[in-house]
Amino acid sequence: MASDILLAVLLAMQPDPAALIPLYRENAARAERVYGATDPRTRQAQRDLAVYLSRNGSRVEAARLLRKVAETEADFALLAELVPAAEAAAILREALTIAEREHGPASPRVALRLNDLALALAPRAAEPLLRRAITINEAALGPDHVETAVTVFNLADMLARQNRFRGSTPGMWHATHRPVVSLFTVRCITPGWQLSHDAVAAVVCAAWQVRHDSLPLLSRKHRLRARNSG
Repeated sequence: MASDILLAVLLAMQPDPAALIPLYRENAARAERVYGATDPRTRQAQRDLAVYLSRNGSRVEAARLLRKVAETEADFALLAELVPAAEAAAILREALTIAEREHGPASPRVALRLNDLALALAPRAAEPLLRRAITINEAALGPDHVETAVTVFNLADMLARQNRFRGSTPGMWHATHRPVVSLFTVRCITPGWQLSHDAVAAVVCAAWQVRHDSLPLLSRKHRLRARNSG
């Protein structure tokens, strides 16, 4: 239809993102008029509007739409980013359930959802989820893969927030203080740079003692949330 053609043209021209919102709204409204409120094509048009609004418009409106049309794990993962923190864990559990059903319990998609859910929980509840995610990623992707590495860092960070590294200093990490992270050797971030479990502990301890967000590897924005699409 004409609105679809116009939308494609505007996307190709890369205008101000806000200028496209009325077209997404019209596309969703037209789909509902033509196909009805429950038709999959209408729900997809509403989902497209919600995703676009989440990036370029009202996150509140995007969350409201997604609550109505969310079906896939990616839908629920995005919704969890839009709602208040107190609601996120329940929504991420739904994303995890879908991922396990559709991809199997040993899929890296499941590891991603485990990681996301862990970041929404208290440290003690998060620990077994991160352990499982690491196990899945090591088996499916290998210990050198960046997603395995980031999950290991999330676990290390979470253990540090529980003071599980108390008494450790960079370069010195007594065997009695080695938690789960000591089981893993990570080669990541920079090709050819092998980061042993002792180095993980040292980095975490140093960052925690100086300033929690001073090290990009451990900052919240680098936690594994980047692959929620599709």
